[in-house]
Amino acid sequence: MREASADRLCRTDPARAIAIYPASRYCRQRYPPLFAVPNDHFAEILSRYPHRDQEGAMITHMLSGYPEPPMTLQQRERSLRLRNERRQMLQVIEGKLDSMVKILRAQPPPPNAPALRDMIDKSSLLRNSLILEVKLRSWQTFPFNDLPPEILDEIFRYAIHDAGGIMDTVRTRAHLSQVCRLWRNVVNTDATLWNSLLVVDEYPWRLTEQHIERSGSTSIDIRVNDQERIDRGSRPLCGREWRALVDILFTKLPQIRALLLDIRDVEDMHYVTARLEAVASGVPLRLERLELYVQRPWLGQPSTDKPAVLFGGCDVASITSLSLKGIPLDWKNSLSYAVFLWRQLHVPKIKDLTILNFYGDDYTPFIELLIGCTSNVRILTWYSVAIHGGPHNEAVMRRWFNSMTKLRYLRLSGVQRSGLSHFLLDDGRTQAKPSTSSEDAAVGPVLGNLVAVEWENVDPDDVAYLVRRRRELGKPLKRLYTAHDSWQRLLQEPNASASLSNLMQESRDIMLLVPNMSQETPEEVEALADDIVVRRLNDDQVTTLMVLFDGDAQPTTIEKQAIARDMGVDLSVITTWYRKRRKALAKRCPVDAAGYPLYLDASLQNNSPVRTHTRSKSVSIDELADSTQRIRVVRTRHKRRPEQGRQRRITLEWACEQQTHRRGQDVWASLTNVSDGEDSVDSSSASDLEARPPPTRPDPRFTTPPQSDTASEAALSLLSLSGPVVVFPETV
Repeated sequence: MREASADRLCRTDPARAIAIYPASRYCRQRYPPLFAVPNDHFAEILSRYPHRDQEGAMITHMLSGYPEPPMTLQQRERSLRLRNERRQMLQVIEGKLDSMVKILRAQPPPPNAPALRDMIDKSSLLRNSLILEVKLRSWQTFPFNDLPPEILDEIFRYAIHDAGGIMDTVRTRAHLSQVCRLWRNVVNTDATLWNSLLVVDEYPWRLTEQHIERSGSTSIDIRVNDQERIDRGSRPLCGREWRALVDILFTKLPQIRALLLDIRDVEDMHYVTARLEAVASGVPLRLERLELYVQRPWLGQPSTDKPAVLFGGCDVASITSLSLKGIPLDWKNSLSYAVFLWRQLHVPKIKDLTILNFYGDDYTPFIELLIGCTSNVRILTWYSVAIHGGPHNEAVMRRWFNSMTKLRYLRLSGVQRSGLSHFLLDDGRTQAKPSTSSEDAAVGPVLGNLVAVEWENVDPDDVAYLVRRRRELGKPLKRLYTAHDSWQRLLQEPNASASLSNLMQESRDIMLLVPNMSQETPEEVEALADDIVVRRLNDDQVTTLMVLFDGDAQPTTIEKQAIARDMGVDLSVITTWYRKRRKALAKRCPVDAAGYPLYLDASLQNNSPVRTHTRSKSVSIDELADSTQRIRVVRTRHKRRPEQGRQRRITLEWACEQQTHRRGQDVWASLTNVSDGEDSVDSSSASDLEARPPPTRPDPRFTTPPQSDTASEAALSLLSLSGPVVVFPETV
């Protein structure tokens, strides 16, 4: 027992454990010091700290030689003088380091290169020590208490709320309030510094009551973890002591924003649910997060037969996060009730979804109900979920995963190899060449935007399989995280090297440890902050849209909203796709207002009598449009098609000249008919024809037939192909 305590002390505080384990008896790993130390004794202590902890140990050692605050005027002047001297020394050392590095990098290297390297290492250690001492001297001589109380308060907020964890927050807040009278007044008068409470004291809860009073009227977050208290040596929370604590906490019930309770007994939790029924009597709530955990809900306890009724059955609109464990509820049938419960919820903006402990039944109907309802999910936690195999279930899982196009971060725990296949939905084969059959074409990865996976309690070979298959299928992972405790347990197994070799080989560039509980991984932060709409459709979605487009090219807004919801994409993506599809078809054939092709009927062509003109003039765009039936043509740019044979290209000049010469053809035909006596012409028409200049036969240069039936149609088609027109050539 004594040796175990000594080992724990050696890990937590090597400076105190140096007396138990001197240099001759110390067998643990040593780390090269990063600072220049004054003596060998402290060098031995510093070598037992990891590099990330050596700076803190060095600061503690330096502060032990500084005078106790408050400093006198002479001590302050001496500290300022030493700081300036250290700054000058730092500039000299940095200049020498630069010159030595340049000499060492020269080609060929100098003959005294080993001596230079040794000197550079020693100078680097001295530079690190000087930098740290300059910082400490600056902090020591800074007139901190001369700052206004508002600035002090803002600094204290950063110090308290940016701590590593909830226990660090409690310690930092206590330390700041015990430095001096000024700091204590600033800390105690700011209620926002006391809006997070972790119960760490004992009955009769004087510190907790004082904390509650200092929180004022601000929103407060309360956390009670019975297991953490037991690990620190406290008694379990139960009976009269627990009820007294709940009564103190619930004096601020209207101000509680987050309530996280983790206790051992169901009976004690029933007291909490009974107090929450006060909402039914009209007590307003700010409660946004409620987590109630019972560590041991034994089936033999009488309290398990009493279903809890949260909030007295009233609706609490402020709730955004609800988590219950071991709370007896009326679960008549787990699957059907889960489906019923989800139908009552409407959470279109949920970003972090947790599904856990779904096993023993086929929960595919529940998963199918989630399709289209979780399109905004960015982080999915999948703990101890067993989905049965089969084509139908795999199709449901694929549809659900395809609807979550924004999912970027995945947490896995307690998942077998068969469960991991749902996150691939492939047949386990490596496709070295593109598949040809429709069945193989459907094989492929889901969750195309997935970038990181966090895992624990999963076989390392299964994790290696997931990483390898995602890479082979063209969707590799960028990061693979695991908890530090879980990784240490794997390393302590007898065959750790053999079981982890495959995983380390597959994830050698992406494997990292999860940060502590108070921090998030960069991928989590990026996933939760990513509000960019997914604009790219996959092949399956495009195929579905093509089928729907053939049935209806102009769906209503409600229909497009239903399509977007089923596919898990934004409405603007569907609207843009339909518009571009209709535009693409319009390049090939004119369409009407409904989006359907417009076919020209020869019977509808203009058969109006020939117009007579007293003079020749240029043809305008309006005349071309009025000379025959109006055709709605979408003006889009189009690449010129290669000429076939000797057919002339249709140009604007050709269309205008062809129109003019066709009018001459009509006049020539009318004169021929008059001369042959086939038609009768009245006197007014004859006088008009006599006043017109003598017509000429059409020029054979323009006898190449256009692609349209009339020249106006050809010109309009040309307008649709060539874009806007500026000038038409005049004809004489």
